[in-house]
Amino acid sequence: MTISPVSKLYLWESRTLYIGTIADAIRFVQPASSVTFSLGGEIALTLDKTAECELQRITARSFLLPPSQDVIGEFGESPVAICMLDPLGCDYNSLAPRMTQSCRQLRYNAIDETRCIEGLKELYYEDLPVDTAYQRVDELLTNNAPSEHKVDDRIVKALSLIQRDVQDNLPTENFARDIGISYPRLVQLFREQVGAPIRRYRLWHRLFVATREIARTQNLSAGAHAAGFSDTAHFNRTFRRMLGMTPTDLLSQPNGLKIYAPSMTPPAELSSD
Repeated sequence: MTISPVSKLYLWESRTLYIGTIADAIRFVQPASSVTFSLGGEIALTLDKTAECELQRITARSFLLPPSQDVIGEFGESPVAICMLDPLGCDYNSLAPRMTQSCRQLRYNAIDETRCIEGLKELYYEDLPVDTAYQRVDELLTNNAPSEHKVDDRIVKALSLIQRDVQDNLPTENFARDIGISYPRLVQLFREQVGAPIRRYRLWHRLFVATREIARTQNLSAGAHAAGFSDTAHFNRTFRRMLGMTPTDLLSQPNGLKIYAPSMTPPAELSSD
């Protein structure tokens, strides 16, 4: 019987990448745009029902989702690579034209699907250094083409402020004042540029910080505290709502989990034992 490799979670500042199995169907609300590739057979995503449309269940080996989508994922036994893309939309705008089909806001069936899957399999089956892995992912996502996506400098500054303010959890109005625009204008611009409400992105970044701290300390409470959550229960609820599973579910992979981050050498290795 073939034994699957250890699942891997890469935590870069602008992207995160999970490669491994997800046995149970999960329901999640996209905190950021993402691209998913199955490294085996087809997987299924179901878009939530809206006032205009019934549930839509689509099977494929590659999917591109914008932020704020309510989705049910069924991955079966196939290992998957799920990459949360850069918040400024550069990755999304590079990938969107490469998807050959769409349903509502979901795009799927990448024209270069085989090349991307083979590249991601290399990351899954080999233990590449975190910087090398980032370079490989960058090449797959951008296709080595310069981005023509326009980025608003005010939102770049807003993201920088959000990343600096984790534990303090300052009001968003403070960011607007520091940037020099009104609070309503910041909320509008952020939604236009990032595709998600600023509050949801702030929560997503706090989950990122918490997971990185958990990898360093192997302690859920330490991770929740480092990211400014009021308690572990609040952290668990937020994690499950956004990612469809609890932190314990993610960290307790059957074959273990390695977490890579630029600041961590060697990577943290967690076991389900």
